[in-house]
Amino acid sequence: MDKAKHDALMDQLANAVLEGRKKDARKLAQEAIDAGVSPLDAFDQGLIKGIKAVEDGFVKGTLFLPELVSGGEAMKAGLEVLEEEIKRQGMDRPVVATVLIGTVKTDIHDIGKNIVASVMAANGFDVIDIGVDVPPEKFAEKIRELKPDVLALSALLTTSIQYVKATVDTVKEAGLRDGLLIIAGGAALNDDYTRKAGCDFFGQDAIDGVRKLLDALGGEA
Repeated sequence: MDKAKHDALMDQLANAVLEGRKKDARKLAQEAIDAGVSPLDAFDQGLIKGIKAVEDGFVKGTLFLPELVSGGEAMKAGLEVLEEEIKRQGMDRPVVATVLIGTVKTDIHDIGKNIVASVMAANGFDVIDIGVDVPPEKFAEKIRELKPDVLALSALLTTSIQYVKATVDTVKEAGLRDGLLIIAGGAALNDDYTRKAGCDFFGQDAIDGVRKLLDALGGEA
């Protein structure tokens, strides 16, 4: 594939993410692979370019939460295709850190968590999503099993925020807190509560949270 066609395909892939076109993102990612484009190049020059444009628009106030959601979903769809090819070719995608993410016990909301997971993936994190209504013991079990660098907790309901602290306490009691960064976010939380609960950071939104983690880990925003 010549450079002009390559660049045009990468722009189409980026625009599919920017415009939240999930099916097109998946289709164009597959087209890139079929055309012989490196899946790492398609990730960097297509998906990342698109989600960065979404993030920039969100920060500037020209794009809003629905666009952030749809952009994240489109990126995730394209990434699923590229990840399969990356594994098939035995390649390694550069990873800033591994994140274990989940919504705390009694809370079944996942939109915010999913947005955060997508933005994290776009910024070089390897994200392991263990779902919603996750009890503290399961977080501890998965930390012991998977040894992530970061634990990300989501809580939307005021009735569920107690489980942020309960999760941190359980992780400490299991002897798994040392060397683990813990960040929490969600509509029910604020910086003061998350600090008192024993977290390292509060993420006001997905982008704020990712930037705080990148700063702490010495990555790039």
